[in-house]
Amino acid sequence: MTTEEKQRFWQGHINDWRKSQVTQKVYCEERDLSFAQFAYWRTRLNRASANPGKLVPVRVASSAPTGTATLYLPAGVRMEIPASSLADVLPVVYRAVRDSV
Repeated sequence: MTTEEKQRFWQGHINDWRKSQVTQKVYCEERDLSFAQFAYWRTRLNRASANPGKLVPVRVASSAPTGTATLYLPAGVRMEIPASSLADVLPVVYRAVRDSV
């Protein structure tokens, strides 16, 4: 089975589990799936869907350099920084998020 086939297989089961309203362990037992593999793929596919390495264009109006910008990062991290420091902070944040995956 190719990696893409495995991703589709496990994503299908994860989607079905979310609709099932049973625990992950029960879902796996009912379908004779490895709970460890289910948990591994759920984590892996959640990370991939979050796309932490994908940049989102940001434009700061020239009249707003004294305002603040709020960055929402993976794992619920929120950063409020002066808009004037975005050019310095964004590359550092991007590298940190990219390297943590």
